[in-house]
Amino acid sequence: MACFEQVLIDNIEEYAPIVYTPTVGLVCQNYSGLFRRPRGMYFSAADRGEMMSMVYNWPAEQVKICLDLSYKAFVQ
Repeated sequence: MACFEQVLIDNIEEYAPIVYTPTVGLVCQNYSGLFRRPRGMYFSAADRGEMMSMVYNWPAEQVKICLDLSYKAFVQ
């Protein structure tokens, strides 16, 4: 482990605002340049009835679906 990393780990509460905040700010400012491609497909209630056409038009041959049923609005 590099000396910088060890000092940071040993004094994380002191150095986190110095290291973390500027790093996150820089990423936020440059996000549009870093964004490569969408990594997921999101549906809202307004998409009801259109989901199959959205899946078929997705630019990938394999589409994996993951459902979040933790919200009571989705469970009927």
